[in-house]
Amino acid sequence: MTQAPAPQGTSCLWVVFAACAGVFAVAYNTTAVMTALPAMKSSLDLGVNTLQWVVVLYMLATATSLAALGHFADMFGLVRIFIVGLAAFAIGGLANAMANDVFFVLVGRAFQGIGAAGLLATAVAMISVASPQEKRAQGLGMLAASLAFGFALGPLIGGVLTDVFSWRAIFVLDLANIAIAASVCIMAARLNLI
Repeated sequence: MTQAPAPQGTSCLWVVFAACAGVFAVAYNTTAVMTALPAMKSSLDLGVNTLQWVVVLYMLATATSLAALGHFADMFGLVRIFIVGLAAFAIGGLANAMANDVFFVLVGRAFQGIGAAGLLATAVAMISVASPQEKRAQGLGMLAASLAFGFALGPLIGGVLTDVFSWRAIFVLDLANIAIAASVCIMAARLNLI
């Protein structure tokens, strides 16, 4: 797939911000859910074997769809697959936030795993395409920092949200993060930055 030439100046920061917001949501969610597992177990009356699937299904969906979504990004465009990833992650978050039994939790986690794969498969490429060569390392460094902060802050965010509100609040926060990432990504696409 042929990409447009990279824009000059600071316009690539919009693309970097969209990618960082998306991967931050994925990273924080991955570790925040770990702190919410005991509350989920109590709330939904889950057994240990079923509870393990809340984590395993997410990772399995991410791992099995990552390469395919990267290929689809080459075929259909980075922005489209990034938006599909955001949508799948949001649908999964909504299903989890509203879940009243384990079926919806597992379906939601599978959707979130597919969404995470779409975001992870496209974020680096979006930044590489949108950034001029002299700013590319800075953009990729910001993406790596977003992932690291998300993984590091996830248990804190998950613990606070679970204690103060409910484990469902973790998934509501996902929706807010995804809305920000989608808005910025769509704006960047309309400005032909990616």
